[in-house]
Amino acid sequence: MVANSLHPLVVFNSFTMNLSNILVWNARGLNKKARRNYVRDTILSSKADIVCLQETKVAALSTHLLLSVCGSDFDKSLTLPATGTRGGILIAWKGAVCQVISSGVDNFSVSVIFVGLDGSNWWFTGVYGPQ
Repeated sequence: MVANSLHPLVVFNSFTMNLSNILVWNARGLNKKARRNYVRDTILSSKADIVCLQETKVAALSTHLLLSVCGSDFDKSLTLPATGTRGGILIAWKGAVCQVISSGVDNFSVSVIFVGLDGSNWWFTGVYGPQ
């Protein structure tokens, strides 16, 4: 799949966990309501259980903003705030579906360790490096 500013970069099935989808997308900013609505509609239609949005351009992600972007099923999240109008990463997941045992935020990445239904652990890392 070739991505552009209006379409997700990656959507794939997870075979080791009982998750239907993971959505990864360079959102190119979540500050405008129309953009948030488009992102939310895409997330909901993808039926993703885990969402990673890069280039959020949001310095402080409130609970209200998280819900307006991802919908109410995404009750867990971890963020790397944007610096000014650059960067920002959001990883959000459905707490009813996904179990997290550890997480971390670095200068240009956000990482989460999920536990699979088979007991195996796996890392998910969202990366964004502004130029």
